[in-house]
Amino acid sequence: HTLRSFRFKGRVKQGCPLSAALYVLSISPLIQKIKNNNELSGIYINGKRFIISAYADDITVIVKSRTELEIIENHFNEYEHASGAKLNMAKSEGSVDVNWNEKERIIKDEINQFSNQNLTYKARIYIIKTYILSKLLFLSCIFPPTEMWCKKINKLCINFIWGTTREVTKRDLVFKNRDLGGLGAIELGLKTKIAFCKIIANGLYRQAKWVGNVTKWKQKIKGKARTKVPYYQVIFSDFINRYESLNINWNFDSNKNIYGKISNALYGGPINYRDVNINEYQMIINNMKSKILSEKLRDIAWLTSVRRLPVRAVVKWSCYVKTSKCPMPNCESDETLFS
Repeated sequence: HTLRSFRFKGRVKQGCPLSAALYVLSISPLIQKIKNNNELSGIYINGKRFIISAYADDITVIVKSRTELEIIENHFNEYEHASGAKLNMAKSEGSVDVNWNEKERIIKDEINQFSNQNLTYKARIYIIKTYILSKLLFLSCIFPPTEMWCKKINKLCINFIWGTTREVTKRDLVFKNRDLGGLGAIELGLKTKIAFCKIIANGLYRQAKWVGNVTKWKQKIKGKARTKVPYYQVIFSDFINRYESLNINWNFDSNKNIYGKISNALYGGPINYRDVNINEYQMIINNMKSKILSEKLRDIAWLTSVRRLPVRAVVKWSCYVKTSKCPMPNCESDETLFS
C-alpha cells in the first residue's frame, strides 16, 4: 500500500512519538525488499522462513555466506542513495559462534585498564556494571552464553574486585545485597540469562511466528532428550523452571526486578554473625554504609565484619591453624586476630 505524498513543513523534535512512526514507514521498503529476495536463505522455523527483524533503527539480518552478506550490503547501499540515511558501520557487528570468545577478550582488556588503579570495592563493582555488563546484554539476547562461559566471566570479575586471583570471601557475600551486609556485586552470568529469557518470554506472550509450540519451551527437558533440543531452548526451560516458585512475571517484570528476586533467593538473608543480636547486626550494616567513613574505611569495616583481616598486603594467608611453634596462646582464634 502507498500513501499520497505529503510535504514536511517542520522538523520532528527529539523524542517525539511521531518520529518512531515515520521511521517505521521509511524503513519498511528496505525490510520488504530484503524479505522478498529469494537469494537469501535465512532460517526456517516451523516451516516459515526468517531473514530479517527490526526494532526502530536496530536491524538484525541472518546471512549464511559471504555472498549473502554482499547482497545485504547492496540493499543498504541502494537504500542509502534513495533515503539519504547512512548505515553506521562502526556500530554494526556480526554475531557468530565465536563471539563470546571475542567478548571475553574485550572484557579482559577493559579490566586491565583499571586493574592497577587504587580503587575501592564499590568503585570496582560500578565499573563492572557500567563498562562490562553493557557489552554483554545485546549479544546475550541473541546467543545466550554457555554455563562454562558464565563461570569463567564471573571469576574474571571476582578477581578484579579483590585485585588478586585469590578470593577473599565466599562469593555469596560478594553478590549479597548491601542492605544485608554483602558487597552488592552483580553476577554477570545471571544477568545475561535473564536478558535472554525475557526475549523468549515476550515472544511466547505475543505468539511470535518463530515460537512454534509454546509447551515445548516450558516443559522440563531431562536426560538424553537434552542433546536433541537446541541449547538455547534448554537454557530457557532450565531457568524458568528452576525459579518457578518465585512467581516471576517474565512479560511485565523488569530485568532489574527479576534479578532482584532471583538474587535474593540465591544470596538473600542476613549474614550469620556469631554472638550478634538483630540490633547489633543492624548497627554493623549502618556503620558500613555511614557517609562519615571514607570508601576505604568502609571496605575495612566490611572485611572485619565478615571476619577477614583488612591487611591483605601484609598477611599472605587468612586461614590460620594451630601450631606448637607459636609462643602466643590461642593465636588461631578470631578474638586474637581481630583484637
